[in-house]
Amino acid sequence: MMIEVDGLTKKFGKDGEAVLENISFSLNAGDSLAVIGPSGCGKTTLLAIMAGLIPATAGTVHIQGNRSRPGKTSIILQDYGLFPWKTLAENMALGMKIQNMPADVRAAKTKALLSELNLAPFAHFYPVQLSGGQKQRVAIARAIATEPDILLMDEPFSSLDAITREHLQTVMKDMWRKNRLTFAIVTHSVEEAVFLGRFILVLSNRPARIRAMMDNPHVGMENFRLSDTYFNKIKAVRKVLES
Repeated sequence: MMIEVDGLTKKFGKDGEAVLENISFSLNAGDSLAVIGPSGCGKTTLLAIMAGLIPATAGTVHIQGNRSRPGKTSIILQDYGLFPWKTLAENMALGMKIQNMPADVRAAKTKALLSELNLAPFAHFYPVQLSGGQKQRVAIARAIATEPDILLMDEPFSSLDAITREHLQTVMKDMWRKNRLTFAIVTHSVEEAVFLGRFILVLSNRPARIRAMMDNPHVGMENFRLSDTYFNKIKAVRKVLES
């Protein structure tokens, strides 16, 4: 298994109320997981524990069999996390620089990603000069450039307009298929969860428990958004959320 979560519980403070309670699931290499549930139920907390940013109160998370998070995990946050004093290309290459990749490798990968994500004309622009969609593409590219085994995303498209959001969902889907990433995305959007999640984890209100782990085997197929399968799965997820 690439990711194994077993009996995960999280409380904040010694006698605090539980945010997550007895969460268990597993993912194989190349799987994608969409985590959805009511606002404030603990989705971001689950992602932060999986990323090794905060400890669990009880239960375990194993990544590639290791209890501690390995270095091949990348995370994308809602606010892009770009440094305003660095250019688009410099922000894109930052993770590779931290990993001490050779300069020529960094340059080659940055050039390839700039081309793939249609950002080459903006390579020397600073974040303040970029649109929200461009900033998010930089954040995705920076994460992908480090060649992670696992990519974790916390509502990465939530602040974008609908057209840009759908475009970047397609970019993410295409990069997933090309690189065979294992990724998990936290989202409030049922449509996004169905479009990106090979599995859809539906959480309850706080303390979050698993309502359903839904199989979504047709994710990634051509013209998925236009298919009856897509709309039927959206209805099925909504039914679980509203139960």
